[in-house]
Amino acid sequence: MFGVFVAMSVWVLALGLWWNLTRARVWTGVDGVYVQDVTQYLAWIQDASRHVLVSDLFVLRGTPHDYLQPAIVVSGGLVAIGVPAWLALLVWQPVAVGGVFLGTRALIHDQLRGPLARRAALTLALLGGSIGAFQDLWLPWWTCGYVFGVLSLGAMVASLLSYEHATRCGASVWPSALLAGLSTWLHPWQGAVLGLIILGAEIAVATDSRRVWRALSRPAPLMVATALPLTYYALLDHTDRAWQLSERSLAGGLPVWKVSLMLAPLLGPALLAYRVRPRSVAAAAVRTWPPAALAVYIASEHGLGNEPAHALLGISIPLAILATQGVSTIRWPAVTQPRLLATLALLSLTAPEAVSEFTSKWRYVRPTAESITGSDWQAIGYLARDPQPGGVLAGFPVGRYIPAETGRRTYIGDVFWSEPHPRQRQIEVARLLAGRMRPAEAQTFVVSTGARFLVADCTARAGLAREIAPIIRSSHPFGCATVYQLHPEALTSHTSDPFGRSKSR
Repeated sequence: MFGVFVAMSVWVLALGLWWNLTRARVWTGVDGVYVQDVTQYLAWIQDASRHVLVSDLFVLRGTPHDYLQPAIVVSGGLVAIGVPAWLALLVWQPVAVGGVFLGTRALIHDQLRGPLARRAALTLALLGGSIGAFQDLWLPWWTCGYVFGVLSLGAMVASLLSYEHATRCGASVWPSALLAGLSTWLHPWQGAVLGLIILGAEIAVATDSRRVWRALSRPAPLMVATALPLTYYALLDHTDRAWQLSERSLAGGLPVWKVSLMLAPLLGPALLAYRVRPRSVAAAAVRTWPPAALAVYIASEHGLGNEPAHALLGISIPLAILATQGVSTIRWPAVTQPRLLATLALLSLTAPEAVSEFTSKWRYVRPTAESITGSDWQAIGYLARDPQPGGVLAGFPVGRYIPAETGRRTYIGDVFWSEPHPRQRQIEVARLLAGRMRPAEAQTFVVSTGARFLVADCTARAGLAREIAPIIRSSHPFGCATVYQLHPEALTSHTSDPFGRSKSR
């Protein structure tokens, strides 16, 4: 099972490397289906390599360096000593995948008895899903590019196991608290879910009011450890304009009833397990996990955070355990062949979703999906090597690779972080590169952005250089792409306002 899980976690990376070797496709270092999410992580790593604290590089205006995240800091340190940013991010993938697998297997072995039940639950936990369910509910989806979320899930499961050990053996809960704090810091949704899980589990196993109060005091260190990162993220949302704008663009989600329908193939048999009273904190935690995740989902959907679906990361783990327990309570006819039924059930709950995900995401990873050319990549490489500071004006898709590869700011690169008005930004740059601006308008627009460099990619109109010639200081061609350095005298007559627009001094 470990081999299958690993294979599903590296299929995008393997395809990218294969196309690079066999079809001479540009290797951008992106290990994920949605490029802009991975380039956001790479941009954070590039910024951390210089400042430790991260800012938003997807706008040209100055943004505060105020985001601190431990895994990004470590990756930034690797970049500072010469490791490529994509490799500094990729080093976390085996840690995350291995951690989730080992933690999930340990939790399943703690809750279930018998090799058949354990294998079935492990298969469902790692690969379970149903056709029509959105990608966030399928665990292998997260392992392709969303490494910090998977790391957080691994720390969350490890914290839960450590807490069970502490309650069972009378050991200290501080190891569990430290893991909970790490999980929350890496991916706050999992920390919020974990806090609700532990509180709900302690209440569930308490037998009288006195024990309830004692049970609620035991996880206090863990609650503090999760509250501190959550408070930090709340402060970012209230004090950093870039985080505020990004949160608004990521708000909203599917109605809870639709999510419940998507979970129904596992949720149905899992409900049977709730008839049995839990006898340990871990057993109660498994039962508390699904409602806790849905509670955080609803809270995020209604303004207490963003991206509600992130709260459902790993929900297949408790549902797989509970579904296996629930099915085991059914009295099957004597003629029933349990192994055959288990095999058919596992195939129906894993194979269709895997095929659906692979076929639907193929268009993002097929050989013709990447529109960036070798010439464009050489231009980006020049900007990475040039010691002169300054932001970059470039269109899609080049703009989203600028921060990830060079550590420079870009005018447009991410629809969530190039705020405000990212769509309008994209349209304006496209008009410029396509030659749909008159010379005076083109020069005014370029200067108004405050960019020091302009990248005319391989789709740009050939006459662009003539139209903006008065503001060009030097040009550096790379095949069909060109990097223009702009006159600093023209740039100093403009400054950007806090909303990304520009005003003359």
